[in-house]
Amino acid sequence: MDLATVLVLVAMLILTGAFVTRPLTAGEGRTVGERERRLSTLYAQQDQILAFLQELDMDFAMGKILPEDHVAQRADWVARGADVLREIDELSAAMAEDGTARELEARLEAKVAGLRRTLAPGAEADLEGRLEAEVARMRENLKPTSGYCGHCGNALASGDRFCSRCGTPVPLAGTQA
Repeated sequence: MDLATVLVLVAMLILTGAFVTRPLTAGEGRTVGERERRLSTLYAQQDQILAFLQELDMDFAMGKILPEDHVAQRADWVARGADVLREIDELSAAMAEDGTARELEARLEAKVAGLRRTLAPGAEADLEGRLEAEVARMRENLKPTSGYCGHCGNALASGDRFCSRCGTPVPLAGTQA
């Protein structure tokens, strides 16, 4: 082997070693603790429970489940969800005591303070007023639901005579589809 080949191989070896060790030296290879794993698991359980409750309510609205079964199953799943939320709160509080959340919140507050300094005087009040007006406008547009379409499952507003998604006629109150 000639000298150029050896130098190229040594350079490749050094670059490969630097590439492999970079995450470890930069702190990117932080290990995930047991609390973070448990919290991630709880958030996944929360998502599953919410999805199941939504599906259960949809099945009830479509007449697939008897009212007494719906009440019993919903109460059971809501209790499970409350337990999961309670445990999430406890773990989050414990992690906040560790300082991780405090550090993130301090960085967030510093960022918000920096953004507020860039706003012109009075712009913050104007921005908040516009935001409140937008929230009020969106609340006015919300219609209370009066059930779900028996054909596609779309939420129906009170007074709807046809489903806004599929066009299926909505049965009058007191009649069965």
